Amino acid sequence: MNVRLTLFAIVLCSSIALHGQTHTSGVPFAGCYEIVSQKWHPGNEDASPIPKRFELRSEQADKRSSDRFQMRTIPPGRDDWDSLWVWRPTSDGVWVSWGSGLGGFRGTLKDYGDGELVGQIKEWCDSRCEWKKQVAKIRIRKTQCAE
Repeated sequence: MNVRLTLFAIVLCSSIALHGQTHTSGVPFAGCYEIVSQKWHPGNEDASPIPKRFELRSEQADKRSSDRFQMRTIPPGRDDWDSLWVWRPTSDGVWVSWGSGLGGFRGTLKDYGDGELVGQIKEWCDSRCEWKKQVAKIRIRKTQCAE
């Protein structure tokens, strides 16, 4: 009987420890990322509106919504608008929005494996926009959060 109880306790403790290591932040895809490649149409390679490095944070962006989280540039404080940036996990990746309140860029990036996300980002704006909107195919890779 003692052997069974001991074995049960070992299995239970091992499964709890493994489960705790699976999701460190509790929010899938939270962490730091860098742009690996981006292809803009019309061309905008040198003046990307999206920072080269950014963090998908696990802090909620708004207390009224539990599924939208904060984003920020790395290093922090380089962009005045990043307090308005939000993201949320989807079933197979993330939806991101780099915006200023009146416009910006947003889209869905799908999990490509090995810490990479790939997708399309589209420009959006309020109803007064008349310029040609840009679209980018973008690939990002998870990196260390060291600034």
